[in-house]
Amino acid sequence: MPLSCESWRHRSPSSAIIADHWLPLPDRTSSMPPPTATHTPGTPTIDAVHRDIGLANSYRMELIKGLLAIAAALFAFTVTFGPTLKPIAWKWAMWMGWSGLAVSMVGGLVHLLGWDHFYKSYLDINWRRRNEPDQKAVGQAGDDARDAIDVWRRAGMSAQFAGFVVGVAGVGLFAGANIENAAAKVESTSAAAQCCCQCDPAATAPTRAASAAAAGSNASAVLVPSPSASR
Repeated sequence: MPLSCESWRHRSPSSAIIADHWLPLPDRTSSMPPPTATHTPGTPTIDAVHRDIGLANSYRMELIKGLLAIAAALFAFTVTFGPTLKPIAWKWAMWMGWSGLAVSMVGGLVHLLGWDHFYKSYLDINWRRRNEPDQKAVGQAGDDARDAIDVWRRAGMSAQFAGFVVGVAGVGLFAGANIENAAAKVESTSAAAQCCCQCDPAATAPTRAASAAAAGSNASAVLVPSPSASR
């Protein structure tokens, strides 16, 4: 029997009409999340923690990429040092610098690859095995995998930083030991050019004779009138 609007208002809101029978509605409050705890002053919120982790990752990636770029640029630039120096002093320092820069570049690539595998382990282990009944074992497997990744990731990080320091030190020592050699080579080149032009008449005699002959022919062409001009 249908009910009027007036009789509906007198019914309990926690019930409903189904096939002319009053049935209680499910308790919706049981599925609601518990109220959040009051924030304690001085304790960071979860949003602040996520933001700080994102900033730390950004700065870490920029540091790794910056060291890689500087090491590659120094390696390429210092290859041209040898041909411009005579004599070459402290060759061992240059080899030390090249070796350190090469180790730094390889370590930087391993460092980047380690972070890639570290974050990818959450997808490969924790997410893909989320339906397994023993989630505690899944979490432990993810932690063990990341601990193993951290071993060689940190080795690559140490190689990148240590190789960069050794490489820069070797390049600096080599450059400091050969500054005078580079200046002496420039001065000797200028002095040799001046001596060739001024102190060796036999070497410059053919050039002076050719210049004098060219000047004399030009003067004859100007001073001697042509037959057509005399007529």
